[in-house]
Amino acid sequence: MRSEPDEADLVARLRARDKTAVRELIERYAPTIYRVSNSILGNCSAAEENARKVFIRLYTSTTDLAGHGSLHGWIYRITVDECFRFLHNKRLNPVYLCDSSSDLPMEPVADGRPGTDQAAMRRDFINNLLAGVPENDRWLLIAKDAEGFSLADLSRLTGLNENAVRIRLLGIRRGLVAAAARLRARYGDAVR
Repeated sequence: MRSEPDEADLVARLRARDKTAVRELIERYAPTIYRVSNSILGNCSAAEENARKVFIRLYTSTTDLAGHGSLHGWIYRITVDECFRFLHNKRLNPVYLCDSSSDLPMEPVADGRPGTDQAAMRRDFINNLLAGVPENDRWLLIAKDAEGFSLADLSRLTGLNENAVRIRLLGIRRGLVAAAARLRARYGDAVR
């Protein structure tokens, strides 16, 4: 995770509704927001729509940043939260795969290509598991396991010491294992 030395200045400028700060926020965080959105939603147009919602939420709630740790962590939390809100409100059907070289929608997953139906089922299975995890725990798990944040990074973002983060992640993972066992019957061999 990169550290932004001028984060406090950017936050202050955002709170003052400085238009250059909004542009800087978008330039700095759009790639991360899109990547996280696309990895959770698995749909290019949904990721773009989600990114727009994230920026609107960020702009309208900069006063809420106080006490949430770093700007990067706060943006990451909002992005994950908006993804799961999107999944809750709209079931993506059919799921489209993205071509990372062009970021354009490809064919629906149910086009008969080997493994793509199973990939969509696995993503749906994981998203269903994660939807049952409280928001703060969900972003922590995704930040660590999907985005590769270190325990030190997560400690700085949350204000918890590294051991507390490790224990919290262990508890989240144990809960997911139990939930996965209950959900496997519904998904069959696609998630084994």
